[in-house]
Amino acid sequence: MINAFGKEPGLPQERFWTAGKKVSGVIVVIYVMAALFLLGPADAAETIMVCALPLLMIWMPEVMGHYTGWGVIHGRPITRQSLPGLVWILGWVTLLLPAALLLFTMSLL
Repeated sequence: MINAFGKEPGLPQERFWTAGKKVSGVIVVIYVMAALFLLGPADAAETIMVCALPLLMIWMPEVMGHYTGWGVIHGRPITRQSLPGLVWILGWVTLLLPAALLLFTMSLL
């Protein structure tokens, strides 16, 4: 049922596929294809697993930022929520770090 504003109630009004999500998805596909053709299927699968967390941080920073509970640093729990903007930035840094390191090492040759 459509309301007076021409939108269905209860559904998210913002678009899921933003430009940042599309670009990050393309970067992951490039990483996976490069690993598949240069290193093999096992390394391509590992690349998918490594890219999953940064991709989640970019695609769903609110969800990842609100996480509290079991922590990975010294086995201590996470007691405070993180800012979604900070999670998003850290996701981009983590996703782009391999490409930046590759470009840096190639420039040294």
